[in-house]
Amino acid sequence: MEKQIQAADYQQLAEFVDALIARKFPENTENHAELREESIAKLSDHINQRIFEQLSEEQIVRLGDIADAHSDDPAAFSKFFMDAGIDLSRTVKDAMIEFGNQFLGGDNE
Repeated sequence: MEKQIQAADYQQLAEFVDALIARKFPENTENHAELREESIAKLSDHINQRIFEQLSEEQIVRLGDIADAHSDDPAAFSKFFMDAGIDLSRTVKDAMIEFGNQFLGGDNE
């Protein structure tokens, strides 16, 4: 399954990462372009990891099939996650909180 960040998702992740960078480096937020891009990618990976941890192997295979057949149909993915009983909003929120706590508490530069 190809890993992509959709434009709207990227924008939301970017805004979150920008806020983290501003909080961690309040004196200098302009020279962190590389950190920003790396952090957006890491945050996306972290969210995906948290989602996949909730899926069985069978569900992961099924998700791959859906991605192959319906890669441009967000409704197919929404239905899959609803049927799987996964609260994506909650999972994403929790993953972002975890990432933010790690980012602010760790050495990211």
